[in-house]
Order: sequence, then C-alpha cells, then structure tokens
Amino acid sequence: MAAIVFPVLFLGAGLGAALYFLNSGPVLGSGDASSAADFVATPVPENRPAPSFSVPSLDGLHAVTSAALARRVVVINLWASWCAPCREEAPDLRRLWLAYRAKGIGFIGIDHADTRIGGRTFRRSFGLGYPMGFDPEGKVASDFGAIGLPTTYVIDRGRIVYRLLGRVRYDVMAKILDGLVATKG
Repeated sequence: MAAIVFPVLFLGAGLGAALYFLNSGPVLGSGDASSAADFVATPVPENRPAPSFSVPSLDGLHAVTSAALARRVVVINLWASWCAPCREEAPDLRRLWLAYRAKGIGFIGIDHADTRIGGRTFRRSFGLGYPMGFDPEGKVASDFGAIGLPTTYVIDRGRIVYRLLGRVRYDVMAKILDGLVATKG
C-alpha cells in the first residue's frame, strides 16, 4: 500500500508545483501588461550564439536583421506598446542609445506581438530613433528563448553575453556597456 501511495503523492505534489510555476509566470503575447516582468532587470551572464533574424521594420520600409550582430556590440530590446514595464524603461533606453551610439554600440528594438499603429505610437512617444523590427508573431522572442517582456539582450560579436528580463535601468546597462567598450579599446 505504501509503495503505491508514496509515488502517487509525490507525483501529485510535483504536478501541482509545475502547474503553479507555469501559471504564475508571464506569457508572451498575452496582452496583459500586469503579468509581464514588472521588476527591475538583473543582468544574467550568458555565452551562447545569438539567433539570426530578419523581420520587417516597424515603418515597413525595409528589414531589420541580425547582420550587425557579428561585427560589434548590439543591444536588442524586445518590447510591446501594451507592456507597462516597457513604457517605464523606454526613457532609459533612449538615453543609452544617445550616449553609446557614438561609441559604436548598436541598438535594435523588436516590437513583439503588437500592432504597427501601437508600435509606431510608442516609438514616437519616447523618441526612439534606433532600428525597430516588427514581429507580430513573436518569432524573434521565441528564437531567443525570451520568457517575458521586456527582455533585453547584450550581444558581443554574435554571442549573447547578457540577458535582462524586466525593466532595464540606465546605470545597470551603462556599467555593462562601459565594460564592453573598455575591452574593445
């Protein structure tokens, strides 16, 4: 009897924990801004190849691709106009872009599971002038393994060196970027 009861209890507890974990996290593309990563991001070091991608630009005039990733440091930010933390981090991203573009660091935004109108309005509202891709199907996020919005990746010559899930802050990103610029100098 105990040989049957213990495995059933163990399986039930494990299944319950798994269901809780799966249902408690953010779901990309859900449109529920309150379930997105609503915390300040902590950089997580990584060392893996960045996936290649090509998506239409937010303005629809050209493609935004991963071609630049092999040659330099690039910050890729996955965002959506319906994402409250994305709105909170946008001013810091703009400041970072303005401060680091002269140092050769590229920035790419990927508008995830959104509408072009929403994305364009967001971009204009925050003065984001770096390339913006439009990815209504969420393929880029899926290929990168993103689990919530916003998610930001720092890529150095084609390799992801940091992943940040949640709202980025200027000071945290500046420290990372300054370190990468110093190693290039």
